Amino acid sequence: MNRRRLCAWPRPAAGAALVCALLIGCATTTPPPQASTAGEHIVTFTCEGGGRLTVRFQDGHATLIDPRGRSFELKQQESGSGILYAGQGQTLRGKGEEMTWTAAGRQPEACSAADSPLAGSRWRLVGFRAADGAASAPANPDRYVMELMTGGRLAMQLDCNRATGRWEAHASGAGGGSITLGAPAMTRAACLGDSWDSRIARDIGTARTYALTSDRLDVTLAENGGVYSWARLPATGGPVTGR
Repeated sequence: MNRRRLCAWPRPAAGAALVCALLIGCATTTPPPQASTAGEHIVTFTCEGGGRLTVRFQDGHATLIDPRGRSFELKQQESGSGILYAGQGQTLRGKGEEMTWTAAGRQPEACSAADSPLAGSRWRLVGFRAADGAASAPANPDRYVMELMTGGRLAMQLDCNRATGRWEAHASGAGGGSITLGAPAMTRAACLGDSWDSRIARDIGTARTYALTSDRLDVTLAENGGVYSWARLPATGGPVTGR
């Protein structure tokens, strides 16, 4: 009897199976292990330079595919805040859907995973509508411009001042979703007349939702704070402030 052949079970026979296993040692066929996808998370980031990164996170590792299609392997590093991956001359650092990507020999780029129709858009203020329906507008609405840069940077012209900050939006449907406009840091020039610069810089940090209809953007503030309405400007215009 060949002790190396596979055991065959032509019919249910528990006793025979046990004897075969104990006396001659059964060779069993086991299917090859399948690649596990547990914990895998693939995210596409849009960066301020216009390029896209695809990153596959899994088990403390990250595979980064840069805008030119090159692949890099990164390992998770200790970080006091947020996450940090590094390897092969690439660094990816950040929190949630906001990352900073640094490639060897290049300046860091802010990148965002928010897949929003607002990315890269520019807006001119139309006016403000209070919770009771009362509408108002500054004397020169054209002097109030908001730019939602790709990569999550916010730039604003507020009358004679400039402001910068961060923004993030998550669409809940084709016409709107949630939005965060981080309270921007504003220059402190004294504008003439009844300026809305400080008012908008203060209010914009309480933005909670947005509604997008054609070329109009309505941003609703928290706690019935009212709605700021904006009209779309050409995206090809120069930046409101330096990047």
